Amino acid sequence: MIRVFLLYFIPLCIWLYFLVEAALTRNPNLLPRYAWVLLSLLLPGIGTILWVLIGRQRRPRSSAPDDDPRFLRSLDDEMWRRRLRDWRNRREGQ
Repeated sequence: MIRVFLLYFIPLCIWLYFLVEAALTRNPNLLPRYAWVLLSLLLPGIGTILWVLIGRQRRPRSSAPDDDPRFLRSLDDEMWRRRLRDWRNRREGQ
């Protein structure tokens, strides 16, 4: 029973997961969506492996906040706004 589970059920679940993922992906790499689904239906093992290796869109790696130029720019803008506000407050206080 365990062999049946390991040899048939788990690969079937993996294949179904990637089949659904290929069908729902908006802009797959290399081939259109229907071609990936057709490839996965006709050649389940090979189609799934090819989808994993070249068809999926790569998700961008998250970077640390100090590596993000927009984040650094927002910090710099905030610092300059604070300095300008402080300068105006001191100027009005004189």
